[in-house]
Amino acid sequence: MEIRFGLVAAKRLRSYAPGTPESLMHGGVPTGDGYYHVNVSLFDATSHAAITGAAVEVEVRQAGSETQTKVLELVKQLKPASYGHYIQLVPRTPATITVRVRKPGSDRTAEARFTPIPE
Repeated sequence: MEIRFGLVAAKRLRSYAPGTPESLMHGGVPTGDGYYHVNVSLFDATSHAAITGAAVEVEVRQAGSETQTKVLELVKQLKPASYGHYIQLVPRTPATITVRVRKPGSDRTAEARFTPIPE
């Protein structure tokens, strides 16, 4: 399985017009500072087909903040479909984001770690 990770500042998503799919994801773009949209795309390593129906969560660890765990939701309006949600990060402070994935029909959990430094 390929796990692709993305992180976008929520302030960038606030520029979308009200009522657009981007502005409505996960109940709407949060207000306030330090929010980011985390996006995880999953692909079969052999066929490169997108994987849907998985259970995906992230655990966020960052100095000066409590550990956050967030279940990611399937984002069907993105092509290929991916999983996402909003998290809060301290700017300019390295974070460790652990992505946990359980593919449909499997009892095994795969993990991948990413270490972004938010803007």
